[in-house]
Amino acid sequence: MPSSFISQRNVASKLWVESYPQDDMPHHNLATQYMYSGEYEKALAETREVLRLRPDDGFAYNHLALIDLAVKRFAEAKVAIDLLRRVTEM
Repeated sequence: MPSSFISQRNVASKLWVESYPQDDMPHHNLATQYMYSGEYEKALAETREVLRLRPDDGFAYNHLALIDLAVKRFAEAKVAIDLLRRVTEM
């Protein structure tokens, strides 16, 4: 994706967060965009916000695992995968 498109999506998602602070979807969008651009700490922060809003969100645990794998935090990735399994079994 062109960086200008990603920038525009980031702006839109941030405005969405400001307008609807209890909505988890813009945080998902930002986390995904940050992951694709290699900004893993920002992706982690957005993913944690999703989990604060929706503790049973399987996609967020998937993001956590992917972020942890990308930065070679293998023990944390395993924990995220275990949590993902637990929430998807509910």
